[in-house]
Amino acid sequence: MPSVNGTGYTGRMDNITHTIIGTLVGEVAARVAPSKRSTLPPATRRNLCVTLAAVGSNLPDSDLLYSFFGGKLNYLLHHRGHTHTVLIAVLLGLATFAVTRWWIRRRGLQASAQDYGLLVGVLLCTPLLHIAMDFTNNYGVHPFWPVDNRWFYGDSVFIIEPLLWAACAPLAFIFRTHVARFAVLLLMVAAIALWFF
Repeated sequence: MPSVNGTGYTGRMDNITHTIIGTLVGEVAARVAPSKRSTLPPATRRNLCVTLAAVGSNLPDSDLLYSFFGGKLNYLLHHRGHTHTVLIAVLLGLATFAVTRWWIRRRGLQASAQDYGLLVGVLLCTPLLHIAMDFTNNYGVHPFWPVDNRWFYGDSVFIIEPLLWAACAPLAFIFRTHVARFAVLLLMVAAIALWFF
């Protein structure tokens, strides 16, 4: 990855942060969204919310699939390019929803309009959350392309931000599986270690 001013800092929010924040958003969405008219099993509905929120939170970084080809210059030209705009982020979310809808039908599950509305909301919100989080560091984003190609920089959060990881500590108490709880606790230990070292 290219460096800035001779350091190893790339200006990119790490994907661990995007994933855990997205996971937390998915868990909250599953818990607070009304479920009276849901026709999905509660566990399936929750798992879809959490999984799709984690995926959606990483969709804008799909440019990494092609930005590494051609060396550092290509990376600089393409990373945080079109996939980090509101227009493309929304399209990526809708494309992921189309795949999810196909998967739900293929599995023989019956999802109500309310279920689909919740999943669309998660997949529209989380890619935009990714762009908002990337705005906070000094690499910046140009979210309003093609209407406005200006870049916006927050200059407030480092690429790897242990404090954001620690803010996700509630996941250790609300996840249902022991493996998920252990993974979050391990991440908290890593955050504390990074904070000191």
